[in-house]
Amino acid sequence: MTLTMADVRLGPLAGTELTLWCTKSGRLWHGDDTCPGMKQRARHVVQKQPRKGSLADLVSPGRVHCVPQGPLADHFAAGEALVDFDARTDTLVQLLGEGTVDLTAFDLATIRQKHPKVVRAPLVKVWKQCRERRESFLAELAEMLTERLPVMVAAAWLRTNDRSEQDTKHRKYARFVEIAVREFQPIEQLEEWDIRYLAGIHVLPRFLDLVWEGENPTSAARKVAAQQAKWARRAVDTLSDSDKADERWSTLPDRVHEVWTTTALLWIGLLDGICAANHGETFALFHEDQLPVPTYAFHRLFPCARIRTTTFTWLAGAIPAIFRLCLKERTRGLNGIEVDPEDSFVYDHKRPALFLKNLFTLHGFPELARCVENVAADPPRHPPFDASKIDDYFRGFGYGLNDYGLAPADCRYAAQLAQGDRRIRKGWLAGIHDEPNEPTISVGGLPIEVVRLLEKGNAAQLLSAIQLHVRRDQLATVRAAVRRPGALEREIQAALSDAWWMFGGEFVGEAARRRLVATAELDIPLLQPDGVLHVVELKRADVPVVRNHRNGLIVGAVVHEAVGQTMNYLTLLDEQRTSLQIEFGIDTRRASATVVVGHPGFQQNLSAAEIHETLRIFNSHLSRVEVITYQQLLDRAERVLDLVGKPDGVPAAEAGTPSGSVTQLQPEVAPQPSQA
Repeated sequence: MTLTMADVRLGPLAGTELTLWCTKSGRLWHGDDTCPGMKQRARHVVQKQPRKGSLADLVSPGRVHCVPQGPLADHFAAGEALVDFDARTDTLVQLLGEGTVDLTAFDLATIRQKHPKVVRAPLVKVWKQCRERRESFLAELAEMLTERLPVMVAAAWLRTNDRSEQDTKHRKYARFVEIAVREFQPIEQLEEWDIRYLAGIHVLPRFLDLVWEGENPTSAARKVAAQQAKWARRAVDTLSDSDKADERWSTLPDRVHEVWTTTALLWIGLLDGICAANHGETFALFHEDQLPVPTYAFHRLFPCARIRTTTFTWLAGAIPAIFRLCLKERTRGLNGIEVDPEDSFVYDHKRPALFLKNLFTLHGFPELARCVENVAADPPRHPPFDASKIDDYFRGFGYGLNDYGLAPADCRYAAQLAQGDRRIRKGWLAGIHDEPNEPTISVGGLPIEVVRLLEKGNAAQLLSAIQLHVRRDQLATVRAAVRRPGALEREIQAALSDAWWMFGGEFVGEAARRRLVATAELDIPLLQPDGVLHVVELKRADVPVVRNHRNGLIVGAVVHEAVGQTMNYLTLLDEQRTSLQIEFGIDTRRASATVVVGHPGFQQNLSAAEIHETLRIFNSHLSRVEVITYQQLLDRAERVLDLVGKPDGVPAAEAGTPSGSVTQLQPEVAPQPSQA
């Protein structure tokens, strides 16, 4: 039953005397002499109010617009807000019955913020009744949104095509327009009409707006078709009587309506295809204010952990995969990143919050970890954290290079720990409920895990732990050099100094490097375990390696040049194999080479998968040379460290990390901006 003013008690208005003013001929009475809606005080009365009853029992000559400021006005305004809130629920139920979804239904906080009296006596009981009705409706709405929300998000993503830098979105949008052009070809009278312009600028945006706002897609198709038929009918009305008599023109509005209906239904099929290509869930980290869904609705539908600061607000949680389209948009860097698209089902309960706490601790901001909300509340319960001292690099997301933002690789280790319900604390790794025992040996500067192994006297594990710790530091240094835009080859080579293990070989030495080939100086000559020479040619990381060509992708000129240079090296090694065998004892007859060039982070018009797939196809036609990106090199090195850190017979719990590593806590943590 709908709430009325008769259901709201008088409260502090009971027994009071109200002085009411009105204009000379008006019917609306004002109890607040400062009300901006009162133009003049032509009449006034003093009314004694009953000692009990409801707001419907207010004694007045006519409808009361306002009452004196203070507790009386607060109570009166809160009562009216409750009546409007409940009436809005009835409207939402009616709209849902017609197939229209309104996400503003999830806004339960605004009324409490504007009218705090609703949650206090004597209005709290009425508020509970109104909220129960709304909650019952929201349960039904949430069930419908499991199917409708992906289509709404796809429409919202496509609607912003005019201000997007995504090539994928531009191609999708053009596909929608081409369908309209194709469907209108049989109508000869419209040959002079620019259907492409009409569809791209007017009809398609209107259709997408309706779907985005919650309109049933089929109903949206009918509305845009009816609107265009109306314009066509107006155009026919401007013709002469002889032209109007022509059947081709007289039937034009009906044919326009039919074609636009068919076109819009085909658009619905394309939207469904976009949703099908992005089905399931993904675990992501993203900006709260860059989503096409109101935050209060998003918090209700997809509970996420949150961190609020004065400069950014992030959410972390398992969300529908359709939102990945929005995460790839750029506002201030990427809107978000996918941390774990494969195992999103693992991140339930408190694991998203645990992931955020681990992430902040890993990056050297343990004070942020203490401000993480397990579930984002609306409105927020605590003030935002002062982030004035946080580096700009840590305020956004990117591919980890010229974006100067967190990349998925920077979050991977924190996610792995959260999967195992493990929490990183400042200086040690421990279970959520288990505090580690402090070591009895005091050795300044050594990692806590190394000190524990010293206590046990396990020399083999100690040496392995130290080596793993050093290699993780080397990996972080290389990643910082690769991330820096404009880094030259010699700078990357200097970062790789003593980190030749990343290529799986042993460095032959600086002197030999300069003298192996008389006319050239190899970047990194390595000896493989079987004694065969392997050459690594380094190129810059901030160069494009793949480009669009007609309907496909091909490698760029920088790749062809690097491969040709490497082939010349291998030819020289083949020609001088006898002298090299005698002088250095190195077998060059079966020498191979790897070219490391580019990084997907510097090519934002293409995804990493597209770049690596193009290189894979290119490599399949080569025999002795392989081309990889720096991202592939770093990923391989990370996997090597994960394997080394998981020796047989050493349990993960004893080793100190889920992968068995006994090093400190930053195996995959990106360097701070000062290092980059």
